[in-house]
Amino acid sequence: MTSPSVFHPARRSHPSGLSLLELLTAVLLAGILSGITLLGYARMTKQWRLNAAVRQLVMDLKVTRNRAIAENIAQRIRFEIPSSLYRRQKQTASQDYADVGPPVSLPDGIQAIDCTARGGAIAFQPRGHASTFGTVTVRDSDGSERRLIVDMAGRMRVER
Repeated sequence: MTSPSVFHPARRSHPSGLSLLELLTAVLLAGILSGITLLGYARMTKQWRLNAAVRQLVMDLKVTRNRAIAENIAQRIRFEIPSSLYRRQKQTASQDYADVGPPVSLPDGIQAIDCTARGGAIAFQPRGHASTFGTVTVRDSDGSERRLIVDMAGRMRVER
């Protein structure tokens, strides 16, 4: 009979915890998953910014249309192409347009790259219809685009 103090390999218990290899594998997997998540987040953030720019333009065009109706004077938004700036303008007594307030900026990384309306401006008459109408195209730094279409009646719709 063997004594209990003698070392026996079958009775050896495994220490609790992780080996260095297991720990490094877990850290590597966590890093890879974090990287994938951050890339997806960055892509989503750019899409949100582009969608926010289009919503901003739609709201500013609607406000401009409503001001033309309320003040009984033609008003427009003129785009500086290509640029991230546009200007709100009101018709003067001499039939020219004058700026109303400072230029408005689109969100960072977004530019208006095209406006098919005459003179690069969407204009609304006091009855609410658009006297100059067309498509405004905005683009982000990755090349994604949205088109805001304003028809003769002053209605707006967004296309991808």
